Amino acid sequence: AGSGLALVATAEPLAGAAKFFVDLGLGVLYLACFFVVFLAFHAIQVMIALSPSALLDMLLRSFRLSLLGLVGLSSWIHPYLGAALGFGILFISWLIAGWSFRLTVYGSVLSWDFLTGSDGSADPARAPLRAFSQRGLKGVKARSYGRLESSGAGPWFFRYRPWLVLPTRSVPLPPGGMAVLKGAISPLLVRQGALRAQTLMRFPPRFRTREIELAARLGVGEVLEGRIVRGFRAAWQGLKELVVGTPESAVRGAP
Repeated sequence: AGSGLALVATAEPLAGAAKFFVDLGLGVLYLACFFVVFLAFHAIQVMIALSPSALLDMLLRSFRLSLLGLVGLSSWIHPYLGAALGFGILFISWLIAGWSFRLTVYGSVLSWDFLTGSDGSADPARAPLRAFSQRGLKGVKARSYGRLESSGAGPWFFRYRPWLVLPTRSVPLPPGGMAVLKGAISPLLVRQGALRAQTLMRFPPRFRTREIELAARLGVGEVLEGRIVRGFRAAWQGLKELVVGTPESAVRGAP
């Protein structure tokens, strides 16, 4: 009887410890699932914030609202149907988690520069060359956040940490044919090709209007204007000519 009581007394703390670790594991799993789904829905919010079109903005908002309404409706019809749809959303969110995280960081950095008044405030000659990789940089996921570094006269490298915390990776920029492009949001580093330019990097808005200094720091001899920037300049020039007339018409006294 004494040994039985001893076994019971020993089993109770073990059962309590096991329950604690099970609850802890379930809590961590719940937080991980919440984080993955949150990233996916927040990525939609970032796309809405960066959307250049009111129509696309409306479509994204409608999609997000419809998805949330569908989850509620399916749960009202039957709990198992709601759970199945929820697991489907969780699975898709897990598949795009990396893309969602990179887009979230991208939107956060751009928004921070604009909201804090850092637009165009960085000195390319001194400031760290923070940048986002683009599709033209092979071997790196698009919108990976890192910095451009060089040992001096050697080539430039893009150094970044996947998920911002994993071990550092380094990728060399392709040699030759590079130019700095004036983008509508922020400067771009492109590599000119026979058919079209490949976009390698996008710099944060803190480097906007500092394209010449940026090109000098990178050793790039050419600064180009993007199509959107050229379109804005042409529209502004047309408006000026419409309001005040061209310089030639002003000299000739034309109305």
